[in-house]
Amino acid sequence: IGTNIGETLMNFARINSQGKNYGFEPVPHLYQRALQNISNNSFTNISLNNVALSDREEVLHFHQPTLKNSGSVYMIKGDISSPDQKVQALSLDTFVNNNSIAKIDLIKIDTEGFEYNILSGGKESINKFHPVLFVEINDSNLHRQGNSAKALFELLISWNYKIYDAITNEQLTASYNFENKHFDIIARYN
Repeated sequence: IGTNIGETLMNFARINSQGKNYGFEPVPHLYQRALQNISNNSFTNISLNNVALSDREEVLHFHQPTLKNSGSVYMIKGDISSPDQKVQALSLDTFVNNNSIAKIDLIKIDTEGFEYNILSGGKESINKFHPVLFVEINDSNLHRQGNSAKALFELLISWNYKIYDAITNEQLTASYNFENKHFDIIARYN
């Protein structure tokens, strides 16, 4: 979730060659670039979707920073002035139900602060399938969306997940000092 140009999605598809790999990229030019990269590599086990995921069905907007760093595009709830930046969003639960997905092993989310919204919109599916979660954590980005890393951790812990730093494998709790930190976590159902 947050496919960007498709590099991580294609790596997952190589590893999970027998399963289906779903990617979500709402930004049109990034979606097109990911489609091209996927087709250049002849993948048949990838489904790339040009939608945003959120906590509900809604219209979102995306902010494209002037630095031209495609990894720093982020979603915005509410109206903004530029109509060409609108994107349709739905919840992960809606996508799973609409596509009759019967199993989820892993969910990777890197959405520049929209992670809490996405997890909230996937509550039913996550609690049904208990996938491993690989999630980017940046408290500043989460605050931009009215959330926090602490709230995200508390949500996962309430779903019986244990949370680990993806690099050090140190178990983390909601009491961790998130200030000025940017890192990835792995959450496993307990």
